[in-house]
Amino acid sequence: MPWLKQLVRGLVRDPRTSVPAVLLLAIGLGGFVWMLALRRSLMLRSLPVRNPGSLVALWNGQKNRPDRHGTPSYGELELFRTERDLFEGVAATDPKEGNVAGDVPEHVRLERVTANYFQVLGVAPVLGRGFSVEDERPGQDRVVILNHGYWVRRFGGSPDALGRYLDLDGVPHQVVGVLPKAFHTPHGSQLFRPIAASPAQRADFGFHFLRVFARLRPAATFGQAKARMARFASQLGADHPEFASDLAAGAYGYGASPLIEDWLGSGLSVLTALNAAALLLLSLAAFNASALLLARASARRQEWAVRSALGATPQEWRRSVLAEGALLGLGGALLGLLLGHLALGPAGWAIQWGLKDIPLDGLRMDGPAVAATLFLGPALGAVCALASRPGADLGQVIREQGRGQAGGHLDLRRLLVLGQLALAAAMLGTAVWLQGSIGLLLSRDPGFQPRGVWSFRLSPEADTLKDPARFDALQQQLLARLRQLPGVKAVGIFNNVPMSGFRSDLGMSALGSPDRLSPQARGASPGALPALGVRFRRGRDFDEGDVQGHPRVAIFTRGLARTCFGSEDPIGRQVDIFGPATVIGEIDDYLEFGPSQPPPPVFYLPNAQSGPLWYRTFHAILRTDGPPPSEAALRQLTKEVAPGLAIHHFGPLEANMESILGPQRMIRAFFSAFAALALALSVGGVYGLMAASVTERRGELGVRSAMGATAGDLLLLVLHEASRLGLLGAAAGAAAGWLLTRGARVWVVDLPDAGHLLPGLSLLFLILAVLLASLIPALRAARVDPAVALRNE
Repeated sequence: MPWLKQLVRGLVRDPRTSVPAVLLLAIGLGGFVWMLALRRSLMLRSLPVRNPGSLVALWNGQKNRPDRHGTPSYGELELFRTERDLFEGVAATDPKEGNVAGDVPEHVRLERVTANYFQVLGVAPVLGRGFSVEDERPGQDRVVILNHGYWVRRFGGSPDALGRYLDLDGVPHQVVGVLPKAFHTPHGSQLFRPIAASPAQRADFGFHFLRVFARLRPAATFGQAKARMARFASQLGADHPEFASDLAAGAYGYGASPLIEDWLGSGLSVLTALNAAALLLLSLAAFNASALLLARASARRQEWAVRSALGATPQEWRRSVLAEGALLGLGGALLGLLLGHLALGPAGWAIQWGLKDIPLDGLRMDGPAVAATLFLGPALGAVCALASRPGADLGQVIREQGRGQAGGHLDLRRLLVLGQLALAAAMLGTAVWLQGSIGLLLSRDPGFQPRGVWSFRLSPEADTLKDPARFDALQQQLLARLRQLPGVKAVGIFNNVPMSGFRSDLGMSALGSPDRLSPQARGASPGALPALGVRFRRGRDFDEGDVQGHPRVAIFTRGLARTCFGSEDPIGRQVDIFGPATVIGEIDDYLEFGPSQPPPPVFYLPNAQSGPLWYRTFHAILRTDGPPPSEAALRQLTKEVAPGLAIHHFGPLEANMESILGPQRMIRAFFSAFAALALALSVGGVYGLMAASVTERRGELGVRSAMGATAGDLLLLVLHEASRLGLLGAAAGAAAGWLLTRGARVWVVDLPDAGHLLPGLSLLFLILAVLLASLIPALRAARVDPAVALRNE
């Protein structure tokens, strides 16, 4: 193929253009394929099942809060299962935590699932069997299926694991199956056991704890599933009048969403924002490459004018430059694939901030991502080459050279560089704005004193949770032992510590009031709130007399007290929380769900009276003067109190604030990297433009120098042109950046507005970078010798 060899030789002879163009396209295409591979890997790894697009999550919640997905009851699960024309199957799961007995008790993540859970997902065990309907009967549910990782770690990957027993929460469970290696859940579950429910429990509509999903039939659509949810609500209101008023008021209803969105949560919004950033970076690289190819075309105008005089047609010019652009684009695509592959590893660390429980060993470049890049690269290179146009006739080129003109190419390059600066300004301003927003979040007063507080969790077995006496005895023994540890100033036990992501809406009202509220319900031991560092505004803390059989008491946050009683003193007032209770204390509002959300209304019950509360795991906290006790010491202490329990999630309470801002931190890290690349690309574009401008204006600069212009005048002339470009780019970028920050607040919710000061300062930084990039060409212009310049003209 002689024409291909000729193209390659031409590009090799001009490395000053071809090499930077390939690098620029590689950066843009590398960012593109990196994000594409990241998104595809996460989507596939998040839901590694058959035809994941046909799976929908079914949930309950308030109609005016579609972002809050509630957990249906078993009765509602059976209601959803009546729809057989639309759904192939409806299944449910109940994520939990447990303990596997051994020489050292082991904390495990497990899920209770319906017997058809794996069937609806489309996952079959690679060893053993799945669950059967018989496994759902009470007393016959003591069987477990292992995920692949736990099977390898616990049993060495031996088939002999089938039929063996695990002591799970004090009850022997037989291993009946092992799942495929690729399968995992957002909960990171290691064990699965069936949900056993009696006929009465299956008809219960009041106990909400399930996460329900369905698989659509081949001809069904997601829109039909959403429409069907309204009919479920009507059916519920007709069959159960106790729900009619809430349904009519919009306080209750049903909804559906793609299961992949429900599993990924806010991480999917972050990926959408990062896709936009990757496309902006690709556009910036394309602008820069176009400017370089335009410069190459300008340098070759004389060559093509001669060819035109010899009979070459404009179509031949276009075919040549398009082929050159496509070849450069292919080189950029190949190098971009390498860069994207290398970037996937570091990306995993930042991804874990927002998507904690998704395994990252599957992040890779798959076939579709590679194919898309190999197609996009040559296409983009050809589009970038379209900026050049056929040369003029030979006489015009000679006349322009005699006057030191470059035709319209320089003006077009200015427009391209201006576009680069606008995009870079927008991305830089958005990155700085994100930094400021997260800084504002981290600087918020949480309403308690997390410094010096350490926490760990315990997940007692079900029998202990159901027996108030055993549960209370376990807590009392644990608290007594923790108080004896060296350096411990205060201890406490909660059913949940702030910023751990736990939600538990529980209905309550002031006695005599018809208004039902749904504040967050929490349980605490005596001394736990002071140990946490929460300030009491009035009243008292729980004490040892607040136990079963004594008058029921509660502590309110300030916001809840104002909602219930206005400006009146809440102490001594009666409320209805599964029966009468007296408010004995009022505490400051605090950031229960992290610094990105306002303090919710919260009430506390003493642990000894908190039977209605949602207890699966309880959180022990220790306030210390210095370093905390070692995890080994805590494990030994717990083993002495409760031999079958394993502690987990041990660490400083301050880490919760950083952890709960995972999606925001993830987008900040990625967007900052994109902004740095954008700044580098735009500064390089400015340097190339100003260098070309000085070269093409040597005659003009020589004339100015001959007429008395000083070196300083010529220096300022070039810097003035650069500063004008920088100002125009910054102005356009400020408007685009404003749109990006608004989009960031949509894609990544709960970001406060950091104002315009920091983005404004970043634009000044961009202008300074533009001036620095123009300094070398400006110094070259200042040193122009008028005699040499005029002689060359």
